[in-house]
Amino acid sequence: MLVASALQNKDESFVLNFEKLALRDVFDLQLVIKKDGSLDIIGGQLNMQEFLKLPLVKKSSKKSSPITIYLDELKLYEKQIVTRFTAALETSGKGKFSGSLNDLASFNGNIDRIDAGYSIVANSNNAGSFIRALGAAKAADGGSAQLNLRQLKDTPGLKGNLKIKNIRLRNMPALLELLDAISIVGLIDQLQGPGLVLNEIEANFVNLPDQIKFEQASAFGPSIGISLEGYYAKATNNLNMQGVLSPLYVVNAIGSIFTRKGEGLLGFNYRLKGNADRPEVLVNPLSIFSPAIFREIFRRPVPNLE
Repeated sequence: MLVASALQNKDESFVLNFEKLALRDVFDLQLVIKKDGSLDIIGGQLNMQEFLKLPLVKKSSKKSSPITIYLDELKLYEKQIVTRFTAALETSGKGKFSGSLNDLASFNGNIDRIDAGYSIVANSNNAGSFIRALGAAKAADGGSAQLNLRQLKDTPGLKGNLKIKNIRLRNMPALLELLDAISIVGLIDQLQGPGLVLNEIEANFVNLPDQIKFEQASAFGPSIGISLEGYYAKATNNLNMQGVLSPLYVVNAIGSIFTRKGEGLLGFNYRLKGNADRPEVLVNPLSIFSPAIFREIFRRPVPNLE
């Protein structure tokens, strides 16, 4: 749908004012095209997942015009919406942006052009607000976060890396279920009370139209170390993940030289399956007796979405 008007200036140049430019479920925008070809998007909504499928976001050999953007809503996924999104892009495609995730977590960052399309680096000085906005924990405080995203070449999707430093988590449902299954009472009390301190969280993932694949993720603090790999299916809200949980990580971390980040010398193998809101937790209690040096030999293949 298109509703537009043209305004002729005194120098006989034209400014095109699009009061409504809409394409199915992709975008519904208000924008202005100035006489020099620069583009000002002054309001509206955009669905990023659908937008990335369009051929117009592929890299072009032609030089682009400058773009300034203000969006009331930028939809990343079904439950993740950026509000008050602003950006300024140069002719090269480079630029800066800012916004708020689900009206809880403010962020800013940079965008650049690459062969596959775009690369994005986003930063926040309150990682706890991001964890709450994503629904991963009911309470989280402090910390810093950096998210790196790169468009995949020749296929819709994004490859990403998330790093979080020095965060305190409370009431994290999936982790509570896991700790309860292993019967680590002290850690459960921390998570339900003052909070569980994690010095670092890092996740390498691929965001595809149907799923998010966690290739390798880890988190650790003085009380706990944990690794994770697997997938989350968007359509069904189901997950299938596995990893190792190592208690007393400040002492147990010596084993990390033999295995992966987040895993200690001794640890419990676990698996999370089913609905993400209430996953089934499977733990092998005998795995605590298998030292880290043998863990890679017996590690299960990474779960894949069929």
